[in-house]
Amino acid sequence: MVKKLFLLRHGHASGGYQMNDFDRPLSSLGIEGIEQLSINLKSKSFEPNKLLVSPAVRTKETCSILVENLSINSPLEYVEGIYEASVQFLFKLIASVESSVERLLVIGHNPGLSYLVEYMTGRAYVGMVPGQLVQLVFEIDDWNEVSKGNGKIQSYL
Repeated sequence: MVKKLFLLRHGHASGGYQMNDFDRPLSSLGIEGIEQLSINLKSKSFEPNKLLVSPAVRTKETCSILVENLSINSPLEYVEGIYEASVQFLFKLIASVESSVERLLVIGHNPGLSYLVEYMTGRAYVGMVPGQLVQLVFEIDDWNEVSKGNGKIQSYL
């Protein structure tokens, strides 16, 4: 069986010199970028079974745009620990997902997401830019079978 993991870095955020980083919203460039990503994903019949999302403002906004534009009705969970997450936290979170989920979308932040791609694929990865989506595939039956280096990059947008 194949499990698909989609890792999405939030869209470009507004400068936050006068506010808490957690509260930074998407910039107009970020909104436009996620709108364009939605169009690209719609043409690929993108349908995650579950969404795990950082509760930071910019990730919630990123998620809202995707959910609305793609009519996603899958379970959505805001996970506090995704904000400023380590690779270890993200790995354990993914490994704990119920086996019935075949296509998982995680919306979060760098550097955690980029480091996770490197860890799960065993490949050096330059880093995810705001609004970038990376699709990893795993030849596993259950998410708890995910291990270091057993994922393959299927695509990135």
